[in-house]
Amino acid sequence: MKTGGFQKPLGGRISFSSLQNLSSLSDTSTQAKVSNGIPKKTVTGRYHVQCVDCSGSINEQVLDRHHLRQVLKFAARDLRILEPGLSTTFPAAVLSRDKALLVNLEELKVIVTDHEAFVFNHETARAAAMMEQLRNRLKRKEGGSQVARRRLKVPADQRGLGASDAASNSSGDSFDDSQDNLVPFEVKVLDVLFENYCSYLDALWISLESAALPAMDSLTRKVTSAGLERVRRVKNHMTRLTSKVEDFKDVLQHYLDDDKDMFDLIISRSEKFGPPSAAKLTPMTDGVGRTPLDRMQSDTFVYDDDSDFQECEMCFESYFIITDNLFDKLSDLSEYIDDTEDLINIELDHHRNQLIQLELVLTTATFSIALIGVVSGIFGMNIRNSSEDSYNTFLMVTTLSCFGSVLVFFAIMAFCRFKGLMIFS
Repeated sequence: MKTGGFQKPLGGRISFSSLQNLSSLSDTSTQAKVSNGIPKKTVTGRYHVQCVDCSGSINEQVLDRHHLRQVLKFAARDLRILEPGLSTTFPAAVLSRDKALLVNLEELKVIVTDHEAFVFNHETARAAAMMEQLRNRLKRKEGGSQVARRRLKVPADQRGLGASDAASNSSGDSFDDSQDNLVPFEVKVLDVLFENYCSYLDALWISLESAALPAMDSLTRKVTSAGLERVRRVKNHMTRLTSKVEDFKDVLQHYLDDDKDMFDLIISRSEKFGPPSAAKLTPMTDGVGRTPLDRMQSDTFVYDDDSDFQECEMCFESYFIITDNLFDKLSDLSEYIDDTEDLINIELDHHRNQLIQLELVLTTATFSIALIGVVSGIFGMNIRNSSEDSYNTFLMVTTLSCFGSVLVFFAIMAFCRFKGLMIFS
């Protein structure tokens, strides 16, 4: 063991008391940041976070990057997700490690241990609202657990009719609080994080829907440049929101499909009881002669009997249903936008066909009138004949030329109609 390294406390629980002394170091470093009245950049490798413990109290701490890697066994790429100064937006992720969970939901960047939650980017409004919601829930559950403990102190000889009457006179919230107190701390934190993130996604969906429907309706009535620009912005917002929802849905679906990874999310089990014993996670028999289906059913039976696993699975399933419903709404909106675009393209093609028909009519009329010009050009040659001085001949040639031009025009129109080149509506 290295000298001066982190010493794990007795009892197997993770404690950050050795990291809290960094606050004094941060104060001294802050004083050194200002020289000649010019502030310098903050020292890298330290995170100013808000710590929420299992009792609901919140305090500010300064965590060192190197100590985090030693205590929680995080890799460098894991902590890179929590860097507040990076402009890169990492997708939604819930990473399970041996001693902690790392949750990244855009602005919500949290490290969850078995009894503490360290919130990064706590200056943002969403993170502050999440911490307040988590504190209220932990405070309420703490009060409910005290009521439950007082009820458990009733003697055995007094648990008859009087105990049942007292339970019936009390409200059902205390019972629910006492039941929720049995839920692991990390599952409570994940529940609050998922609820806050789903509320954020739902708010984005409501804003997108309120902007998309009027834009589509106005575009179907009249196609304008401003309307097309509104639809373009709506599609960009929808694409980004769909990517966020799909990433979060993939995270939930991954843990729902893999019971082993779901089981590893309950880190308080290993902190309290140590790693799962071989007798619990292995079948009673030696496995000789058992089919893969039997082994799969046996493993599923082990997971289904675990109450903590059931709580975690129900939490993930509920938010997966919400996320899947939101994804279906986005898919319906995408189909509606595609149908609107198809309708607009059909209308534009119809107008384009009308212009082509008009061009064909004008071209045919020009060709018919050009025949009169051909006749006038023939009679306008400098060739002397006896018909030039005849007024009746002039009227006859002019009438026949005009009549022939009109006849040629209608003949061409009839031919186009017969061939289906023109459709008169």
